[in-house]
Amino acid sequence: MEIKEGQKNPIAYLAYSSAQSWIVKEKVNPNQGGIYFKEGVDHKGPAPVVLLATIPRMATKQAETLGAILCFGDADFVNDQFLGMMANKDLFMNTAHWLEGELDLISTRPQQYAYPYHHLTKKQGQWIFWLLVVVLPLLPALIGSGIYIYRRWRG
Repeated sequence: MEIKEGQKNPIAYLAYSSAQSWIVKEKVNPNQGGIYFKEGVDHKGPAPVVLLATIPRMATKQAETLGAILCFGDADFVNDQFLGMMANKDLFMNTAHWLEGELDLISTRPQQYAYPYHHLTKKQGQWIFWLLVVVLPLLPALIGSGIYIYRRWRG
């Protein structure tokens, strides 16, 4: 966690993207493919993806409360496909409990799966397609045709 001091309200960066990531400055349609880093336009990572800004207790109207804003990378963080991966759900739930002041609810759930998601490259996906959709269904037809031809030839 990196804290930016010297500001009126301290800001803490709680999580960063990977060093291989980048921030795209131009609007891009991801469905069209071809999202590449553009030198001079985009910014290389790591980029902060979770930010916490707090207001000191004396600056709030109620002296016993702490003002805080927690910002995640995008509005779809809780709804997107990566919520269940690599403790993202725990991160969100624990930060929500911290903001609510329910510190006794902050915990880490027991790990159910080591890594339940399998990502395939394009080539691996094509191999699986050909094997499961083309070769395996065609195999009984080829064996049956071979037996039929053998029996006709043998008489």
